Amino acid sequence: MSVTTVNPSKSIPTPRGLPLIGNIPALSRDPLGYFLSNGRAHPQIVGLDLGPRRMVLVSHPEQVKYVLQDNNKNFAKGYDTARPVLGNGLVTAEGEEWRRERRLMQPAFNRSSMLELLPTMVSTTLETLEDWQRRSAGGQPLDMAREFMSLTQPIIVRTMFGADLGERTAVIAEAFAYTLEYLNSILLSIYPFDAKFPTPLNRRFRASMKFIDGVIQEFIAERRKNPGSRHDLLAMLMAARDEETGEPMSATQMHDEIMTIFLAGHETTATLLGWTTYLLAQHPEHEAQVFGEFERLLPDDSPTFEQITHLTYTEQVLEESLRLYPPAWMFARKVIQDDEIGGCHVPAGTMLTLSPYVTQHLEEFWPDPDRFDPERFSDAAAVGRPAYAWFPFGGGPRMCIGKSFAMMEAPIILSLLMRRFRLSLVPGQNIRPQPVATLRPKPALWMNLNLR
Repeated sequence: MSVTTVNPSKSIPTPRGLPLIGNIPALSRDPLGYFLSNGRAHPQIVGLDLGPRRMVLVSHPEQVKYVLQDNNKNFAKGYDTARPVLGNGLVTAEGEEWRRERRLMQPAFNRSSMLELLPTMVSTTLETLEDWQRRSAGGQPLDMAREFMSLTQPIIVRTMFGADLGERTAVIAEAFAYTLEYLNSILLSIYPFDAKFPTPLNRRFRASMKFIDGVIQEFIAERRKNPGSRHDLLAMLMAARDEETGEPMSATQMHDEIMTIFLAGHETTATLLGWTTYLLAQHPEHEAQVFGEFERLLPDDSPTFEQITHLTYTEQVLEESLRLYPPAWMFARKVIQDDEIGGCHVPAGTMLTLSPYVTQHLEEFWPDPDRFDPERFSDAAAVGRPAYAWFPFGGGPRMCIGKSFAMMEAPIILSLLMRRFRLSLVPGQNIRPQPVATLRPKPALWMNLNLR
C-alpha cells in the first residue's frame, strides 16, 4: 500500500445543505439525479452530507482506477452492515482472509467450471419459456422485471445445489428473495440502527435466514456423506483446496460463500436482462441485429459455450445496457490511511462511493450519454477511452468473480427468449430506474410476448 503525500489545505468540495440533515432531502427526492449532477459538477471528488453520515463520491475514471486498482490496499470494502446476511464471504472479507477465499473460489468460476453449469442454465430457461408461453397466450402481458427474477432464482439454486430439487426450488428461492429484500434495506439505510427494530421485514429476514441456514447445512452434510459425481457449485466449493496450504473450505466459509453467490448473483443478471429487453423493445433496428446474430450462430435451443463467445453484437448490446443501467450502480470503500484523491485531502475513515452509473454517464467519455448505442463498444470506438470509464463489475483485484457467470448466463437466456418471442412494451408505462441495492426497473416492466 502506498499513500500519496497530501495537501491538507485543499478540502473536498461539498454542496450546500440544510442544518442537521445536510443533503438528505435533495438526495431522497432523486438519488440518481443528485449523484449524477454532483458527479458531473465535481467529477474528481465531491462530498455529500447525509446528516449522521457523510460520503464522498469519486467519479472520474482515473480516480476510480486509483481507488480500485492503483492503491487498492488503502481502500477497504465498506460493507460491514451486510455481514448479518453475507457473513465473511468474498464481498465482505478483507486482507489475507479475502485473498485466501479468492484463491479457493476462483476455480469454480473458470471456463471449465462454467461449461459444467451451462446445461442447467439452458434447461431451466426452456422450462420457464414454456410457462411464459402459456401465461402470455391471448395477449396477456407479463411483468418481465419480476419474470426474469423468477427465472434467475431457480438457475442459481440449481447450479448451486443440483437440478433435482423439485418443489423445494421455489421455497428456497422465496427465502433468498426475502433475505435480498432485507439486504437492500440495510445497505441503503441512513440510520444503521434500523436493522435492530422488530419490523415485519426484520422478523421475516430472521425467519428466512434460519430456514436458509438449515437448508445449506443440510446440503453440505448430505454431500459430504454422498459426494457422488455432481457438477454443481456446491461440489466445486467442496472440492476446492487452497493452492498454498492444501486446506479445504470450512463449513462456515462455504455457508458464507453460498449466501454471497446467490444474493450477489441472481438479481444482477435479472436486472441486466430486464433493462436489455426494455432497450431492444424501443430500438427495433438493434433488436433485428441481435436476432439476426442468434439465427446465424445459434442453430437450435442448445447453445454451446463456444457459440456464445462469438455473439459479438449481442455482447456489445449487453455492455451498453450495463453502461446505461448498471445493476450494481454504486460501490463503497473505506479509506484506511490519509490519502489524496483528485488533489484533495481524504482523511482515514472516510467512506467513498464509486458509482458506475455516474461515471458511465459522464459526457467527457460518453457523448450523448443517455442514447442507446451498442456501437460504442466496437473495437474502433473504444480506442483511447479510459479503462475505468466503464466498470459495472468493479475493477482491480476485487473485480466481481461472478462476471464470467453473468456474461454467459445473460446471452443464453436472451437468445433462447428472442428466438421464441418478439417482446414489445405495453404502451403508457413510465419506467424509471430505482436505485436500491441494484438498479431495478420501476414500478414494473410490462411486456407482450408474441411468438415468432
